[in-house]
Amino acid sequence: PSRLEVHDSTDLDACAPIDLVLVAVKSYHAEDAAVQVKGLLERSPSALVLPLLNGIDTPDVFGRVLGSHRQVLAGLCGIISAVAEPGVVHHTAAHPYIVFGELSNERTARCSAVADALADGTRGMSVRWPDDIHVEVWTKLLFIAPYSGLGALTRAPCGAMLREERV
Repeated sequence: PSRLEVHDSTDLDACAPIDLVLVAVKSYHAEDAAVQVKGLLERSPSALVLPLLNGIDTPDVFGRVLGSHRQVLAGLCGIISAVAEPGVVHHTAAHPYIVFGELSNERTARCSAVADALADGTRGMSVRWPDDIHVEVWTKLLFIAPYSGLGALTRAPCGAMLREERV
């Protein structure tokens, strides 16, 4: 099995060399994140980027900023959490997961290595490498879209809406 060593830092210069960059920001920060990741990839040309953002066009944003989709995987995650206090995040509901794959849906050695590493290093989280990552991305969008609108309108969390008969 692979071993997943995680190093986090706000100093991106201290992070190279790297094998995999997991990007987990809000979609409206995707372009800024891609610009920062570009510097890392210049020092680690074989590294991969796995954006775990909501959004259909996230891999394209990274590909455009990076100048190529060669190092970009498609992915998403499912986690319902909230910041309890600075440095403390509480997972509040549902089983967390990561789903990822090649943009071409090919079964590649590099995705196999990522799947092994994530499976070893993500205790309590499911990791899936589906046959078609694009179906997964669109399925999540179709789930999120109605709940996001209702949540914004009612200011209610997803769990409260699911318990409400009228929703």
